[in-house]
Amino acid sequence: MSEDLAGRGAGGDRLSPAARELCDAMTAAFPGPGNVAALRAAAAGGRSAGPEVASVRDAEACGVPVRVYDPAPGSTGRPLAVFLHGGGWVMCGVATHDATCRSLAAGSGAVVVSADYRLAPEHPWPAAPDDALNVLLWARARAP
Repeated sequence: MSEDLAGRGAGGDRLSPAARELCDAMTAAFPGPGNVAALRAAAAGGRSAGPEVASVRDAEACGVPVRVYDPAPGSTGRPLAVFLHGGGWVMCGVATHDATCRSLAAGSGAVVVSADYRLAPEHPWPAAPDDALNVLLWARARAP
């Protein structure tokens, strides 16, 4: 059975209503996949709408820019999540997923480290996954 990009099979929508609502909201927030220039322009922005968290700071992890969302600075023993934005290693960035990371940190109580890895085609494979691994190792070494 062939499916379109929204996950709808030939026999109708295969997603639950809640999953469909989430997918539709995410799709509406971004320009179409054929418009990489618009996606990159969106990625250059700053803070998105999203819940407040106690601390948001930009840092560098092994040469990779990161944004760290901390809902309870100074606390120890909390979960840590490394967030790798979507975009197929070619588009998006920490700014396009700021609201997502704020929601994840606020809702889970975890420190969220969002990686702004290098994008193709300017940085060919395996630059992006190498950056992702370096951020993961950096974050693990500094876990709260």
